[in-house]
Amino acid sequence: MKQFFSIMNHSLSNDQIPALFSELGAQAGWQLADEPELARRWANIDPAVDLDNQLLEDIQSWLLSSKRHDPAQPGDVIIIAGEPVHSFALVSWCIKQGFVPVAATTRRESVEKTLPDGSVTKTNIFRHVKWRKYVI
Repeated sequence: MKQFFSIMNHSLSNDQIPALFSELGAQAGWQLADEPELARRWANIDPAVDLDNQLLEDIQSWLLSSKRHDPAQPGDVIIIAGEPVHSFALVSWCIKQGFVPVAATTRRESVEKTLPDGSVTKTNIFRHVKWRKYVI
């Protein structure tokens, strides 16, 4: 069974999940594994730290563990999105392990609204386009 692991700052959107089936080969019985505590830490990396090695080691251990999911195997998909330097380090490690790291590409629709006081609010709506494999 192919597994998908999510290492992102947010949950998958409703249009990203069907794309796992159509683009990345998810089949009946596929499993998406995520870890809320690691996601919280991933979303709050200290900008003053060059590299949070402990966080990266904890994510690697989680991927290779068998506590809440089967251990990641070569060919399993790892969805990675977040702070660029940490994402690069994790992508590099995943490729060495034989995993398939991917990122979502999106189209941003921006809507600006001028308020009565003259100020402007801007809302961005992100729509999933496709999954893109990382390459090094």
